[in-house]
Amino acid sequence: MGELARSRCRWAFALCLPALGAAELAASLWLARRTPRDADFIAAKPRIMALRRLAEGAVVAPRWLEPVARMTLGDEILPLRDVARADESAYARLLLISARGATLPELSGFQARRREELGGGLVVTLLENPSPARPTFSFTDAVGEGRAEVAWITASGRAACPWRTDLPAAAPGLFGHPAMPSARYACGRFAWQSVGVTVHDDERHLARRCVWSHPPEGGHVSIVLRDVPLGQELHGHLSLHWTLERDRPGTPVVFTARVDGVEVGRDVHRDGEGWRAFSLPLGAHGGRVAREVELRVESERADQRHVCWEADSR
Repeated sequence: MGELARSRCRWAFALCLPALGAAELAASLWLARRTPRDADFIAAKPRIMALRRLAEGAVVAPRWLEPVARMTLGDEILPLRDVARADESAYARLLLISARGATLPELSGFQARRREELGGGLVVTLLENPSPARPTFSFTDAVGEGRAEVAWITASGRAACPWRTDLPAAAPGLFGHPAMPSARYACGRFAWQSVGVTVHDDERHLARRCVWSHPPEGGHVSIVLRDVPLGQELHGHLSLHWTLERDRPGTPVVFTARVDGVEVGRDVHRDGEGWRAFSLPLGAHGGRVAREVELRVESERADQRHVCWEADSR
């Protein structure tokens, strides 16, 4: 390439830069006009609240709009259990709050029953699940309400984890464990040596409400619930802090369910599998009230086994 050609290329590149900047600015302004603003959510809140009463939960699409929606609409419309839901299978009806009618891939099986445009690009759609699951008992809720008996079981014996509601909340920061609530079962002196309901992020950086259950070295966490109305299966999810799952530094985690002293099933979770559903059929134990259900969490090596699970019977 000659000097003249190189000079022309430089001039062309220099002229393109302002054009690209102007195009980017125009695209940003166009997107801003198409995105619902705080004022749009506030104006639409009474109508959204009325429609929310017709549904069992509410979700937001696209996902990046969720923090703005929750900040303006509040917990009445978008409670934590919906924002950090395990999945959508148990919802019979959901209210989808969206920008310009956006949706979520996990809602593909739901059917739209009502759709309203509320101004500012804000659209609400009442969705119906044609085949919702019917949970009979939530182990996650029961643990979060302090209704379990929790202990660390090791070769040294049984160490009870008392239910406390006066502990300081603990949030270690970037790359640490999830925030530990003030109400939790205390198994040791450190915040991570506990069992309690928290929110952790999965491999897609989605919030998941779950039970933190870091196992002890050389033993397991025992979580016992009594007088549990059982369905036909124990359904749930389990994962670890994603930075650990991604790097795969540890041994598999084993989640075991026992009904009235009899093991009914176990799920083995290996690093890298992420937030994965599991199902343990209850067989002859299904459809009755169990005197005792014990859930166990263990791993061959407890180091960095930042386990968080959720489960129900359905």
